[in-house]
Amino acid sequence: MFLLNKYDQKIKIITEFKLDIKKYISLEVNEYQSDNEAKKILSLREKLNTLAGEVRNYVEKAGVSSGFYIDQAYTPAFSNLFNISINNLQAVIDLLDQAIGNYKYLQKISGANVSILCIGLVNS
Repeated sequence: MFLLNKYDQKIKIITEFKLDIKKYISLEVNEYQSDNEAKKILSLREKLNTLAGEVRNYVEKAGVSSGFYIDQAYTPAFSNLFNISINNLQAVIDLLDQAIGNYKYLQKISGANVSILCIGLVNS
């Protein structure tokens, strides 16, 4: 038995997405990729593309824009993820951090009113 806040799952998904972007960046900047690294990049791209719509939805519901401006041009962060330069992916990470912060704030101000009692097997 454990308590699960209604924002925990959203925070977890956004955080994992952010960590995967960071992994992608660290692999992509390497000029000499091994076959294993190239496979990891493809796998990360597939995972990020699959989750992009869900994460965009969570980011927008957190009250954060799902895009940013580069040289006065609006860039959608999630529909165009791999067309954004590696340097500008930090702006996507910033959006994700803002959404995580907003959800954590909502947890803080709502307290126990939003907790759900979960009963079942939990890996220890």
